Amino acid sequence: MTVDYYSLLTKAVAGKDTIARDRIYRDAHRLIERSDLAREAAAAGTNLPDRFHRLYRLWFALGVPAFGAVLAIVWLMLARPAIALG
Repeated sequence: MTVDYYSLLTKAVAGKDTIARDRIYRDAHRLIERSDLAREAAAAGTNLPDRFHRLYRLWFALGVPAFGAVLAIVWLMLARPAIALG
């Protein structure tokens, strides 16, 4: 299966600022690299390389605080706590 990563990334970064675009590109590069490593291991009939597992652990470790941040944002939207500023 071939995927046109260029068109997907072009749509994903449309209208984003530079920092968001860089994050999307970096995340996409890691995802594509993991996909390539898995495809090569499957074609060779070998186990996944250590690099795949390192990339997966990094992705998971960074995803945990991101998920927590999303939960905090949802809580703030639903609870609407009174926050004194100043």
